[in-house]
Amino acid sequence: DIVLYMYAPDDAVLLLARLKDKAVEDSAESAAGGAAAPPVRGGKPPPPPSRRIASTPAPLRSLKLPYSAFLQVLLDFQLMGHRHFLEPFVALFRFVDTQRKGVLEEAAFRRLVASVAPQKTAADVEQLLMAIDPFNHHIVTFSDCVVALGKDLVALLSANLQDGGTASATRG
Repeated sequence: DIVLYMYAPDDAVLLLARLKDKAVEDSAESAAGGAAAPPVRGGKPPPPPSRRIASTPAPLRSLKLPYSAFLQVLLDFQLMGHRHFLEPFVALFRFVDTQRKGVLEEAAFRRLVASVAPQKTAADVEQLLMAIDPFNHHIVTFSDCVVALGKDLVALLSANLQDGGTASATRG
């Protein structure tokens, strides 16, 4: 129920399918003796499932999944979504990172801002630089860029997704 509440319908269907697959996989491993079931309160493990139960597809509600496995599936799903969402920005970051260091110098950061948010003025860019490089090290990380350009990235990448991935992330 929490998945249906927390996620958009399309995402919830996909996530529930992954959770079901994981629960079936875990129950098959337990039935085969591959992984011991975690003990329940009182220190006694639950009785092993019979072969008949293990080979019969169970309804989604009757499947058991340890919290740690549930959490891992959720986090993997979130990470996949973030990676997919940021793909165009990663490509743009790599394009302006001509030295291939994984960090940007000031000039490269300015090119990045001009590509992602061409409406920003020189004063806006200076403010961003002061916020993300207050000690003037002349190094801007990928994470700094994501934080500094967060709203602009969401607008740009959302437009890219709505256009079916055809909008250019290198406007400007």
